[in-house]
Amino acid sequence: MTYPHSGTTSNYRPDIDGLRAIAVMAVVLFHIDKSWVPGGFIGVDIFFVISGFLITGNITADIGRGSFSIAGFYQRRIKRIVPALMALLFVTLLVGQLVMLPADFKDLTLSSVFSALSLANFYFLFSVDTGYFADDSTTIPLLHLWTLGVEEQFYLLWPLVLAAWGSRRYGRFILIGLGIVALVSFVLAQLVAPAAPMTAYYMLPMRAGQLLAGAICLLVVRHRYRDVQLPRLLREALALISLALIAGSLVFIHEGDTFPGFLAIPVTLGSVGLIYTGSVGGSLVNRALSFRPAVWIGLISYSLYLWHWPVLAFTRYLTGDLDLQLKLLCFVVMIAASILSYRLVEQPLRRTKAPLSRIFTIYFAAPTAALAIVTAAVFATGGFGLWRIDSTYVAQVEQMFAESGKSTDAGYVCQRFMLRDTMLTDPACRINADEEPPVLMWGDSNSGHYVGAVREIADEAGFGFRNVSISSCPPLLTNPGRFAAARFSNSCEASVDMVRDILPDYDHIILAANWENHLSRNGQAFLGALSDTIRALTEEGAAVMVIGRVPQLAQTDPTCPIKALHFPFLRCADRSAADRGVADEVNTVIRMTAESLGARFVDFNDYLCEGATCRGVIDGEFSYYDRDHLSWRGSERLGEALRADADIIAQFRSFIGSDGAASLQAQAPELALTIEPQLSLLDPAGWEGAGLYGSAAGLLASDSAENSYQTARFEIAASVLELHPNADSATLEFVLDRPRASLPVIRITVDPADTKYDFLVDGAAGRVIARRSARQLEWSADFTENSVRLTIPFNLPPGTGRVLVELLPAASEPGADHAYSNEYMGSVTIRAAALAFHER
Repeated sequence: MTYPHSGTTSNYRPDIDGLRAIAVMAVVLFHIDKSWVPGGFIGVDIFFVISGFLITGNITADIGRGSFSIAGFYQRRIKRIVPALMALLFVTLLVGQLVMLPADFKDLTLSSVFSALSLANFYFLFSVDTGYFADDSTTIPLLHLWTLGVEEQFYLLWPLVLAAWGSRRYGRFILIGLGIVALVSFVLAQLVAPAAPMTAYYMLPMRAGQLLAGAICLLVVRHRYRDVQLPRLLREALALISLALIAGSLVFIHEGDTFPGFLAIPVTLGSVGLIYTGSVGGSLVNRALSFRPAVWIGLISYSLYLWHWPVLAFTRYLTGDLDLQLKLLCFVVMIAASILSYRLVEQPLRRTKAPLSRIFTIYFAAPTAALAIVTAAVFATGGFGLWRIDSTYVAQVEQMFAESGKSTDAGYVCQRFMLRDTMLTDPACRINADEEPPVLMWGDSNSGHYVGAVREIADEAGFGFRNVSISSCPPLLTNPGRFAAARFSNSCEASVDMVRDILPDYDHIILAANWENHLSRNGQAFLGALSDTIRALTEEGAAVMVIGRVPQLAQTDPTCPIKALHFPFLRCADRSAADRGVADEVNTVIRMTAESLGARFVDFNDYLCEGATCRGVIDGEFSYYDRDHLSWRGSERLGEALRADADIIAQFRSFIGSDGAASLQAQAPELALTIEPQLSLLDPAGWEGAGLYGSAAGLLASDSAENSYQTARFEIAASVLELHPNADSATLEFVLDRPRASLPVIRITVDPADTKYDFLVDGAAGRVIARRSARQLEWSADFTENSVRLTIPFNLPPGTGRVLVELLPAASEPGADHAYSNEYMGSVTIRAAALAFHER
């Protein structure tokens, strides 16, 4: 983040302030809402290029006049950078004392010291948790100051290099050499980023390329080709190309891309191009960048960069995700704070004529020492600071914070990315059993977060179990690494090999995992692997139980109830609210798969949801650690509630008392029609469309798109119809689970006449509405408590080329007057299906 241009020298470039405006607004808008400017983070790269250009220009100009000194350089640097930075740090600490919890406030105070010392990039590289249960970095108030660290570290070296070269000419080979160093920086970033993205993002060696690019541009226009003026047409073309490179980077680069690296080259070249064209005669683009509002934003860009992130971080710290009103309010607040900082701190204090010793002491040394003293005091109070005097508050916070931790904070939860041999025999991983129990609970982190709940159930039902959880690794016996995140694939395979060795020691296996995540990424392939695993376990004589997926909440802050002690307006449960539908769809698929293979299935979501809405609250207490996982105390709280559920306890007792596969295997409903061997309507491979999952128990089709129909299609092609040359009609029979949350449509299209028969199934009302040509058919629908059987006879006119069966899982919803809309979401389960042809 470069210092603001004074605007008072003869070399002042208003177009560079305009370029600063693009850079800072890109960063600000990206941080407010990443969807607004997907590549907005590249604004930092623009700042680096500008900084390299301007600072190199100041240094080489002083060298040329014989007036350069290292002391003078840092004197100007301190005056321009430090006052506004220190003001920000002290205000941030004051706000942090008011709103932050002890552990977060300790981190804030320590980060303020590192930021004052221009080491923020090192601090955040080594202190920000990027692990499996990492907190959201968008609530770290000083995280953005890593850029100042990168710049100041560069300017510890670069002035010395320029001073050592002195006033000698910057020849072609010198410029080429600097260009090679810059290119090496980009190559290094490209190589480092995939394995260590934060190192590539925060460290100077991977960022020096942009700073050197700006410096090379300055050396070219001022020292190598000083009097060059490009033709007007060439300048305009270069400026437009440069602007396109920046705009393209803002639009097409996303935070998930490998960056920095080669993707940082276009924005770097674009920034250099605009600065260069402004240096050799200008262009219409440079003139537009000199527009007064853009220049004004550029002038306050340093202060705006400083203040925008803490405003957003503190707001998100308290409220979670920002709605549009909060986003706009934050923008107004950060602009106001930036103007005050620019007028009251930045501008007045940079004009001082005091000597370096006094500037260093007053502007830097004394405030930094004060920050260190504050940090020590905050650490001495355990992070409470001034709140330490309120003993009641301290006791509440300590108890609530202890209970909000992740599942692995409980000593009895045995979970790692890579299992250790000791975990397979450790008595601490054995629950409710003095000796090795016959039950093994195995899965990924979603198994780990259930251990507390199953612990309570086991105590009530009278059994013990060993728990083994492998983070990000599904409980599969066939190629589990294929379904794990790429970086955990090898550890997943090795860990499952260890589990495989002990499976014969247990005759009851409980499986739990993030089924939703695995299904969304791998679909039917994952279901096949899960089926193979259950089948293999049951064939070895083990009884298998599968626990369903908890609902994924909209957003989660497990410490929100603690923050609400001081800010009672925070509605912690409401902002976490999520629809239960997705979890129910996933659990339906897993249930069908499990029960069709003789495994039992259970889920506990009735205790986490009220009706169709899930807030993660059990007995009035928020019980999640993050969006996907229960806290350790939340899991125990769930188990305490389940102890009183006679049906759940009976299911577990039945499971423990069983010998091998259950007799619960789901049976397909009987069909009146004979299934055509060429037409397996329950085979997901025969259908086209997203959101299709099949098992021996049926086929589930879901629509999870908010503004489009997700349709499942089964085509009876001409090759099948040719097997029935004398058929003049057909009958389709479907048996569906009775849909209540959404209204699916079964559509039959007969080509080439394009005759469409629509049947809208209203399970809540127990009726089917025929539409289009379907009104002419003699169809029937039979409803039971849990299913609906729909029988549809239809004609096959001569020349029929194909028949298309379509399923729209959520064409409407109850209360919508049976109107179609693509805004609805939901699912439908087919338990049986057949199509029969009738001869003339």
